Amino acid sequence: MRGVAWSPSGSTLATASFDANIGIWKREGQDRDDKDAAGEWECISILEGHETECKSVAWSSSGNLLASCSRDKTVWVWEGALLHITVDSVAHPDT
Repeated sequence: MRGVAWSPSGSTLATASFDANIGIWKREGQDRDDKDAAGEWECISILEGHETECKSVAWSSSGNLLASCSRDKTVWVWEGALLHITVDSVAHPDT
């Protein structure tokens, strides 16, 4: 695990990992009004696209977009209910 970010609603967690994937997690059996973070968490989606380790993730204020950055010098912006649709990828040149 390289980085984590809670969604603005607090009900979803995104993780950045050394295997270049991003995990989207929800607590099993969680009701909409249940804000307690205790209990078992389930990975509901794996986002793939980066070529090397994913270093960080960050949610938009609405929680509809997730940005991820990687050691491969790209930033991906993910959109959708389970965040499986890529809407943008930006490569950064060497400096």
